Amino acid sequence: MPVPRFPVAVIDVSAVPVVVTVRAVSRLVGSHEEAVRLVAEVASEVGRPVRVWLRQPGSSVLAAINGSGAYVDVQAGMPELSGSPIPADALRTAVMPRFDAPADSNGISEPAWVIPDPPEFPDLGAIAAGTATPGRRWWQRRRPVAAAAGEDPLRAVRSLTWMVANKKGGAGKTPLSVVLAAACASVRPHDVALVDINPVGNLALRAGTPDGARTVTEVAEWLATLDRVPYEAELFDGAGWQEPGGWRAITSRTSVVVADESKAATLAAPLTEAQLERVLAALAVATRVVGIDAGNDHGTQVWQTAASHADVLLVPVKLTPDTCVAAGEMLADLQKLGHADLVARRTLIVATKGPADVVDAKQAKAFRDYFVRQGYQVLDLPTDPELAGKTTIRWDRLRPATREAGLAIARAAARLADGRV
Repeated sequence: MPVPRFPVAVIDVSAVPVVVTVRAVSRLVGSHEEAVRLVAEVASEVGRPVRVWLRQPGSSVLAAINGSGAYVDVQAGMPELSGSPIPADALRTAVMPRFDAPADSNGISEPAWVIPDPPEFPDLGAIAAGTATPGRRWWQRRRPVAAAAGEDPLRAVRSLTWMVANKKGGAGKTPLSVVLAAACASVRPHDVALVDINPVGNLALRAGTPDGARTVTEVAEWLATLDRVPYEAELFDGAGWQEPGGWRAITSRTSVVVADESKAATLAAPLTEAQLERVLAALAVATRVVGIDAGNDHGTQVWQTAASHADVLLVPVKLTPDTCVAAGEMLADLQKLGHADLVARRTLIVATKGPADVVDAKQAKAFRDYFVRQGYQVLDLPTDPELAGKTTIRWDRLRPATREAGLAIARAAARLADGRV
């Protein structure tokens, strides 16, 4: 099997966490083995080994990884490269000159992919200001997907942005968001991100986000300082992996009070529409599945901006008068505010129920029938102690019925979104 001379992947094990760069997209992974698996998936896709620059502490190795995840054609003693993730210009200037010589019997001289120049990426500031737009699917040009007929809809859909919302608190928005993110990641590992746009939220707790991770506002402020779209490893710096499969959470603040330069308590500035646009534009490059935990206040511009980006709206209700009436009022308002297609064609109702919830069976059936008559699909997320607690929700601790329900809801959302791709 021929091995291309051009290194199209970089695995940086010089520090923890490991950084893997494939097709000019960098991401953090938990181990060297996980990085090898990602490169092996690309090798299987293209039908030949993929050249890899392996950066180790104090030295580098040039090799290739085949579809089975094995290293082949290993060449030690390569020079050091700076930067983590290693930038594209470093690969051009330090690596490519080594392959100017004609190919021998063990390789081919043509590069498998051209590493894109930074100008290919959109200007996040211009997008946020409304003077430029990347197009909702612009980045698919460099991330091709082959969707076979009959394939799992979560695998087949090219991209999916879902939003969980109900203006009534306590409906189960954040637990549903975490379950959906985990369900998507179990099918599409390392391709899922969940962002919380609540002014104050508990996603950090329920998703198990490490202490010190940047909030969505802090990420937006950092993006405003860049003149390029960030590497995935930069965007999710400090966020940590959530399991299964590895997914990311960008959370909101846990308090509305912050300290100013004089250490005096002051009210935190809320997330703005322009900031959310920046974050969503960056996420569109880093991952193909994005979830939005939208919270309760559908009257804000930030909430409306999130709705304009959503392929699918998921509305959790407890099939009680308070949550169902609130859901109906929210959907009616959305129709009036220009989201009629989202409400009419791309909305799912998710019935939730906590262990302590008292629900009248006849009343619950009446509310379910009402939503069905309105043309909505009503799916159930069953009662689960893991969701009812005030700790991190772990996919492997959910009951099998809950995991199956989470996958069913995620696949239903993917089917609705697939018609727009």
